[in-house]
Amino acid sequence: MVAERLWRQVAVGRAGGRCECRTECGSPHLKDDGACSREQSIGRPLHLVPRTDVPEHVAAALPADDLIALCAACHDGLTRARRKNRDQASQIVATEALF
Repeated sequence: MVAERLWRQVAVGRAGGRCECRTECGSPHLKDDGACSREQSIGRPLHLVPRTDVPEHVAAALPADDLIALCAACHDGLTRARRKNRDQASQIVATEALF
């Protein structure tokens, strides 16, 4: 199974079972010198997420180097940040289209 192989390669192999967030989620992770310190555990697996904001159909075909392993809290924060950036970009495009 490709998804399991990718998860093992990224979350277990490269990340060593630790969240790879370095403030991408919007949190400064101050008490951890700018890096999330959460580790995966039973019932709290890491999530594989594209390094850049791409559509789901593109994300599904990304190689391991283009993915990062995030804990649930950082994944949620990154999702919110990306949604906000997309919303702001679409508002700018809509405003520019009026003139």
